[in-house]
Amino acid sequence: GDGTGCTRDRWCVLWCVLLVAMADAARAREAVRECHRPHSSAQAKQEAHRVLEAAKETDVGRGWALGMELAAHDEDLEVKHFAYGLLMHVIKHKYKSADWNTRERIQQNSKTVLAQVGNQTDQPYAIKSKCAQLVAEVAKQDVDAWTGLLGPLFEYAQCGPTQAECVSMVFQRLPEEVVEGSDELHAFEKRELLATLTASLPDVLQLLYRIIEENFSHAVQRIQHGDQQGGRLHAAAVNAGLRALLAYASWAPVSMLAKHGILEACSFFLTTSEFQVPACAILKEASSRKCAPAEAKEDHAEAIRKLFQVSCLACGQNLKESSRADDEYIAILCDVIATLGASHFGLLVEPESRASFLQQLLAVARHPSFSLSNVALPAWNAILREAKANAAVCRMVPEGCPEALIELAGAKLSTKLDEDSLPSEFDSLEEFKEFFSVYKSRLLELIKHCSALKPQAAAQACAMRVAKIQRDIEEGNVALDSLVGDWDAVASFLESVCSAVPGEVLQPMSIESMAVSFDSILDQLLGLQVADAALIAQNAAITSQKIRRISTNTSPARAQQHARCFESFGRFYAAGSKRLPSVLEKLFAMLDCIPFEGGTGVPPIPPPRGWKESFLARQRCCVAIMHIAQAASEQLLPFLEALAGRIERLWQQGELRIGERSILCEALLAVSVASDVAKQSEALAWALAPVQAHWSEDTFQQTLQSPQQFFLAYMGIPGVSPGFVGGQESRWVIYHEIVLIERSLRRLVEKSPADALHPFLSYYEWSLPWIVSLLHLIQYCWTREGRQVLSQVSGALSMSKAERLSALGAPTSAVSAAHREEDDERGAGGDTAYNLREFLRGSRECCFQIIALIAGKLEGFFELRDMPSLLASSLVGSLHSMENRHLRMMIRTVVSVVCKKCPPQYNSEWLGPILPPLHLHMQQRLHTLWQACEARLDGNASGNTSEEGPSVENEVLEERILRELTREYAGVLVQNIEQGGKGANPAAGARSMSDQTLDWMMVEHPNAVEAVLATCCSMLCWPDSEAAGRAVVFCRMIVCYADTDPRFYEIVGDILRAGLRALTVPSNSALQAELLSLLRDIILKTSQERPLPLQILVTLPGVFEADVRNLLTSLHGTGSDKEQRVKLKQFLLSSGGELLRAIPKPKSAPWGSLGGNKTGPTRKHEYQQVPDEDPAPLWFLA
Repeated sequence: GDGTGCTRDRWCVLWCVLLVAMADAARAREAVRECHRPHSSAQAKQEAHRVLEAAKETDVGRGWALGMELAAHDEDLEVKHFAYGLLMHVIKHKYKSADWNTRERIQQNSKTVLAQVGNQTDQPYAIKSKCAQLVAEVAKQDVDAWTGLLGPLFEYAQCGPTQAECVSMVFQRLPEEVVEGSDELHAFEKRELLATLTASLPDVLQLLYRIIEENFSHAVQRIQHGDQQGGRLHAAAVNAGLRALLAYASWAPVSMLAKHGILEACSFFLTTSEFQVPACAILKEASSRKCAPAEAKEDHAEAIRKLFQVSCLACGQNLKESSRADDEYIAILCDVIATLGASHFGLLVEPESRASFLQQLLAVARHPSFSLSNVALPAWNAILREAKANAAVCRMVPEGCPEALIELAGAKLSTKLDEDSLPSEFDSLEEFKEFFSVYKSRLLELIKHCSALKPQAAAQACAMRVAKIQRDIEEGNVALDSLVGDWDAVASFLESVCSAVPGEVLQPMSIESMAVSFDSILDQLLGLQVADAALIAQNAAITSQKIRRISTNTSPARAQQHARCFESFGRFYAAGSKRLPSVLEKLFAMLDCIPFEGGTGVPPIPPPRGWKESFLARQRCCVAIMHIAQAASEQLLPFLEALAGRIERLWQQGELRIGERSILCEALLAVSVASDVAKQSEALAWALAPVQAHWSEDTFQQTLQSPQQFFLAYMGIPGVSPGFVGGQESRWVIYHEIVLIERSLRRLVEKSPADALHPFLSYYEWSLPWIVSLLHLIQYCWTREGRQVLSQVSGALSMSKAERLSALGAPTSAVSAAHREEDDERGAGGDTAYNLREFLRGSRECCFQIIALIAGKLEGFFELRDMPSLLASSLVGSLHSMENRHLRMMIRTVVSVVCKKCPPQYNSEWLGPILPPLHLHMQQRLHTLWQACEARLDGNASGNTSEEGPSVENEVLEERILRELTREYAGVLVQNIEQGGKGANPAAGARSMSDQTLDWMMVEHPNAVEAVLATCCSMLCWPDSEAAGRAVVFCRMIVCYADTDPRFYEIVGDILRAGLRALTVPSNSALQAELLSLLRDIILKTSQERPLPLQILVTLPGVFEADVRNLLTSLHGTGSDKEQRVKLKQFLLSSGGELLRAIPKPKSAPWGSLGGNKTGPTRKHEYQQVPDEDPAPLWFLA
């Protein structure tokens, strides 16, 4: 009756709990030690791991008691690490499920543990860190507990340096969820945490300021009195305080940091070697902060100006030429300067402050260390970019600044990339080259901005650099080969300047015209007096000899850069430069002087030394002529016939390769587009007459009559050694002829007058049948029979290393390196599998492009009577053997254009042989491939990986190509059904459907339509959000179409089922609104005559007919689309929830319900269906 028995029972229970915890601790302690014994057996370690994992699975009270027992009473460091790990596990995974008393005990124990650790000055840093993380985790899991923890922490921080260090660690780790953005907390929990931290921010900043101030003072005093140990303890507290401030500086308002003296304190600590790095890191975080919504703009601006002042002073005192990039403080300080310039330069209002800052920023950019210099370039580009767009900012840039930057950029561009000049901050030449590619692009951008602001200064800098290199050549002071890098720097400099100077200063009659400056530079490059325009048409001996004397010393590498220099003046030529004829004559003369080894035919086997350099130099000269012709087509129009005659003479004399002639013919076409169709037709005749003559020969036409003749003529199979191919000459010729046709067509398609007959009309009737035949034979190479014939060079049918890297999204440098590694310098004209691959790939792409350009741009294409069957045979005749990458290219390039441009009256004739077999095949192919992909993804997620089968890289590559193919196919489907492009009103699209491809197929090929609809329903549930998004657009159009066509009524029900299941696919989380809109469109169509949506919804678990009718009433009573989606979402969550995954997957085979006889063709497919699997639960709706 006095309660003694109750008290005794309670003590008995507590004693039993204590005994259990002690027993658990003994077992856990021994298990930890067993895991760390070097000579323990595998079985013993496995048993120890089992014991430790079992400790984590206990209830919250027992697990917490065990962790506390190990943390408080064990001296073994490994055991303490496990103890804190166990405590963290309990807090993260079991705290929220604990009762109130247990939570209270955890909070009290956390403070106790922190006090115990802080009272021991010899505790390792790792233990103090884990203890601080423990307290911070309690606050993150229960923000209400933060108020109760804050007061004790403030008091505890005043107890000593170690206690202050521990408290600072708590504050450092508390904002991690806000700063790092991890997924351990839900969004609303992060918002609550941020609100709590913001409310306590003034007090916390004040405490941290006091910690660093007082402990720094005590540290100095202790060291002055010889107490090194005490000084180290206070210094550790200062470091911890600065690290905590760093965590707050990335999100706290800058004005608040300034208000509480944080910026002043950091400014002071920059003068100390011990704390300057963390202090500078705080300034770096603060320098990138924009004005917060609740922050006064003037307060923010004043704080940023303070940062400008502090950083400029520190930079002026510490940045020396001898500073190294591996000096952490200097690197961070330069980052601060650059970040301020890029983000806040406009806040500097005083001219002296601006000048001081720009002087420091220029000092960073000029620094000998490339890494430090690179930091300043984005800031300069940001400032100058703003100066070009904003006159007020332009006035803030002082006189002489752009000129200094131009000089700086020119000097940095001349850096030599060789082992002898390798900077010490880089470990290898490859590393430096990779860095310099980015650095150079920033320098060139800087030159462009400066040229736009100060064009005359940029032109003078160009002239100085050209004069210097010309002087070195004439005086012979430097070997020509060693000047290649200088030439590259000059060419890059010229390209940037000429592309950026304002257009008005290029005009000869302009007040600030740069014509004199540019003419002077061109005269230096030409190396001769201004030539008369007649030089284009006449080959005066004395002039040509003079040009040859000057150009004979030109090495191929130098010639490439020389041609780049001439090409860079394209805008100046277009403005009416009188040097244009002389420039073209010089380029032709350089073309004459570059060694012409190997003749006009295929590249020699093996290529002689220097052949590639000469080949590339000649090609570069031709490309320069072509680009100049494109830029100054109107100025060159009077010389069109003379240019054509010059090119024809070189070709007839055997002084041009076929590829060079193709480029020069493209130059003629570029000039002709400035005139009428007659001139364009004349230029096209000059370009394609030899091709037409060649393709009219019986011997050529025989090579494309059958696969056997094709293999023999262009690959020499059979009859060549294993691993090699023949037919180099014929393969080289037809490849360049195809390329020339594609380039000619593209050039004229882009520029021809819209109201005139296209000049190519008289050419495609003889060229297109052979192009389609060539495409058919190329596709045949991937069939089973074709692979057998090409088995000795099977590598030609697979992707190259460079193609694989490109498809995998590798950096451009890695792709280029792989290409250089594989390239044997012979392109499509060699005798290896690599050369054959280049021929097949390039020819296929050109054939696709030619067909697409003719179908999309030329009238009369769909009136060709023999073309539909021939084109269909080439496109879909080998569907079952096409690789996904080729099929995607065909759909993207050809099928989409043919479908879009085909007149309705020609649908049966043109699209009938193409679309039905394509849709049937795509339905089977995509279904099978996606099921295999989903099974592989599910296996990887569950850890069921196998070493057998394709490598991980192959799996990633196949999946990436599959996703691209699916998206491309979905895009074509949307294009075929949607009126007015993406985003059109579905209802408006439905009213125009009678003119669309789908409407025609419904009548003549219903089985193909069934395949399309089945594919789209499946596509909603495949784990690819982009393809699913396009499928949603298609399905919404079908739902609208069902209003007027009862044949689609049953299909709408399948779309509803697929849409419900699509909400359970995690990758569709971004499509939630679109999917809900699709479901709403279907549900709102429920009526007595059309009860199918209601019948489907009542099959959901826990859903009754009354629930659905209430939903319908609610939806009809709401006018807002957004509110309708919200109500539908709430209905699904409350009624079906994640049990939506029980809905059957959409049918993968055609329904057979669209009525009528299936008149469309049927095909036998090699893809087989596999059983369906359920997707992930509806996690993102919650």
